[in-house]
Formats: sequence, C-alpha cells, structure tokens
Amino acid sequence: MTQASCDGSSRGRGCRGYAGSRYAGHSTGVSLETGSGYASSQPSGTKGGDWALISLATRLGSTDRVLPMIGKVPEVGSAIMLGGYQQDHPLVLMADPECRIVGRTTDGDGRQPLRHDCAGTRGDSGAPLPIEQGGKWYVAEVPEAAEGAAAGRLAVVLDEARKRL
Repeated sequence: MTQASCDGSSRGRGCRGYAGSRYAGHSTGVSLETGSGYASSQPSGTKGGDWALISLATRLGSTDRVLPMIGKVPEVGSAIMLGGYQQDHPLVLMADPECRIVGRTTDGDGRQPLRHDCAGTRGDSGAPLPIEQGGKWYVAEVPEAAEGAAAGRLAVVLDEARKRL
C-alpha cells in the first residue's frame, strides 16, 4: 500500500526492504491497483483516490511485522504516527511518533482526505500512518504531500482499498 502518485509505475520495478544501511529483502511488483477516479493529470481534484495497492512476487518480512489496515476511519483528534524512508535519510526509517489527525477536507470527487500534523520531509508520501488501538498497531491511512504549513498534510482514507484486500 502506498500513494499512487508516488509509485503508480511500480509494476515490474523492484521493492526493497532495509535493515540499517543494508537491504533486508527484495521483491518485484506483479500487479497494481489504484483508487478509482484518481487522475495523475488532476491530482488536486482527485486526492482522495491517490493510493496504490501493489502485489509483490515474493512476500517480504514475517507476518508478525506486517500491520493490518484499521477497519474504520480514525476520528479527528486521534493520535497517529508517521514512519517512512525520507529523501534526506533514504536508508533510515524516520518517524514522528507524536502527531494527530487534525481535520478533513473534500476533494473534487467528494472524497474526504484527512489532515494531519505529522512532520516529515520529501519522500515520506505514501508511507503508512500507524495508529495504536487496544494495544495493537494498524495502518490508519496513507499520507500525501503537504499543502503548505498552515493547511497541514493530507492522508488518503483507505475505505476503497480495504474492500480490495
């Protein structure tokens, strides 16, 4: 699961997992599904569909290290975190463990991406936004690029993606 505008061409490209500065695994994308209605030529009007589900040829990691998607949309005010490989530290997993869902917006198709206040740099778009509930961690949403400091950052609601899993 990632952002369509980041990896819309991942089919056939390699996906790598890191452990420090070393590769921990490698697989190739064999299929790609994106949010219905997402148009890379009109990203601002179709933000709510900006997600991609990439099926890999080889399973990476162990089942105890895979986060399931949460079954519902997090409420405004929910504590979340951001973890991803950012452009300024591409081999190191960076995280903001103290952020929240701060609101909603509406795209041109009527979808409602969430706003969050997680800190990150270029390259973290498409990384998961984990949320802890009942002592377990889940993927809450997938972040998009920032719209400016005052506006906050956006995260795609994964209702449609959940139905495809």
